[in-house]
Amino acid sequence: MRSLILLSTLLICSRILAFDGKEPEYKRMNPWQVVMDEKDTDIPNGKAIFKVTLRAEGGIMQLQKKGEKSKEVWRSDSVGDRFHITLDTGTYTISFSKKGNYHPTTRTIHLRNQHFYEARVYIHRIRNIRTKKPAIYIYNDEPTKLNLNFEANGSVDFVYPEKPQSGWTIQTKEDGRLLVDGKSYDYLFWEGHRPTPSIDKSVGFNVTADQVIPFLEIQLTALGMNDREKQDFIAYWGPQLIKNKLNFVQFMVGESYNEHIATLDCDQQIDTEIRVFMVYESIDSPLPVNDQTFQAPVRQGLTLVEWGGGELPKVEFEN
Repeated sequence: MRSLILLSTLLICSRILAFDGKEPEYKRMNPWQVVMDEKDTDIPNGKAIFKVTLRAEGGIMQLQKKGEKSKEVWRSDSVGDRFHITLDTGTYTISFSKKGNYHPTTRTIHLRNQHFYEARVYIHRIRNIRTKKPAIYIYNDEPTKLNLNFEANGSVDFVYPEKPQSGWTIQTKEDGRLLVDGKSYDYLFWEGHRPTPSIDKSVGFNVTADQVIPFLEIQLTALGMNDREKQDFIAYWGPQLIKNKLNFVQFMVGESYNEHIATLDCDQQIDTEIRVFMVYESIDSPLPVNDQTFQAPVRQGLTLVEWGGGELPKVEFEN
């Protein structure tokens, strides 16, 4: 019995000594963690208690109950400030932010009757992502003259061929090549950088190095790319992805591309538009994700295809 007590004491002490006040990096990759959800009959009926540790000096937490316009606001004066809040049961939108170059975090939580909740929140800095290799292809059944311009969400570092402020003046050819200022190009090219957008990592793909090529072939086909475009994409991004044993991959398409990467302005009606931006990062273990699904459009008339990508930078946490 004495040996059992001594062993239990040693285990407890080892846990205390091992904890240095910081969460392991793999846990901190999730900026929002609910670490406790328990029934507590000592809490008044119709109420719930929400305890949150805000792991950032100068952090701001806002609570808004569903169906109500007013918000309650709390601010942390130092790293690790804790708030015990008694709330009516119901669904709440909770946002965490900090002034400056930081990612806001917004979550929805349903507080159940007589439940005690505990959460930890990390606020991390926004770093730039490189918008690499956006390549633009334009096709039509007959030669067509058009003007095309783009506005990047961020800075543009390089454009080829050179683009006047008013945009490229382009003549399409039946073989898919583009004439700009009398010279022929396979595609138009630009590259830049921008603050990393907030990525919902509950959707996307876990892709191992040996799956990269077949994975890209399947997904790019589903997105509507032709053989030429897929070959160009894979020749560029395949070597980047296979450097990592395991990748998280997500594709931004349609309005997400417009919002996060760039918008286009064309003086001709584009009948079919396919725009794909792939974000990825090396991960140590698979993420719990739902696969994205795509439906390839029927390519007809004046068709514009644009693809690019970028590696998500490592997260810099506040503490």
